[in-house]
Amino acid sequence: GEGGGSSEAQREEPSGGLTAASLKHVRRQRDALAEDKTRLQAELAALQAKLREQREHVASLEARLREADEREAALRREVEDAKAAENAQKSRAERLEGVCGRLEDALAEREAEAARLRGALEEQRQLTKDVCEAAERRTDRADDSGERTALLERQNEALQSERLGLQRDLHRQMAEQEDMKRAAATALAAAEKAMAMHAFHAQHMEQLRTAKLEDVLKSKVELHISVPRITLNYNNAPPLQVSAATALSEDKVRSFLEAQVFPHFEPLWTCLDGLARAPDGSS
Repeated sequence: GEGGGSSEAQREEPSGGLTAASLKHVRRQRDALAEDKTRLQAELAALQAKLREQREHVASLEARLREADEREAALRREVEDAKAAENAQKSRAERLEGVCGRLEDALAEREAEAARLRGALEEQRQLTKDVCEAAERRTDRADDSGERTALLERQNEALQSERLGLQRDLHRQMAEQEDMKRAAATALAAAEKAMAMHAFHAQHMEQLRTAKLEDVLKSKVELHISVPRITLNYNNAPPLQVSAATALSEDKVRSFLEAQVFPHFEPLWTCLDGLARAPDGSS
């Protein structure tokens, strides 16, 4: 009996200074650390997968940004072409307006000249009528000489010739007036066509401006920053959360954006109020 009791006491004695309870505690800590390691490895793998996704997303955004730059360059070329065409139409419309003004002035002058010629023709007709009546009265007199009659006939013939000349001038002036009217009508039609083209180009410019605004709104780039966060458990202490976001202050994020991101974008102002000026005063 005494031998058995001494062997049990020897088994209960500590081995190397560790008791059975201490060994159990160490084993539990080891198992807990192994579980933490497995969990951290799983979280690390998930974070690496998310990082790969973010890199792919960044590559996709860069490709979309390049496409947006190409579309913007194409739209700028279209806007410049439309502006050039609009300026050409404006200059042509101004020239046509000047031509129409000169044609209207010339037409007014021709009408005044035609009215003057009509008055002169009426005066010549009245004078011819008076001369004929005077000649008829003089032929009734017995003392009229043949020389006076011949003179009156020559005067009558001269007046008739002058009347015919005035009539020809009147017809010529009327023909020129009709030509001027047709030219004025042609010029007015050309001016109306130029104004219609100007309105079309203005509408096209507005459509391009609206399409550019819509394209810019669709090409909005959002930047999301994702950082890892780790929960550390050890012994019987409460869980400790460690996040890399604590090192990213607002000033650091802003300086990173201003130095690394914003230089790749160009400021764009869209005119919606008709002033055609940007907030910084540029056009």
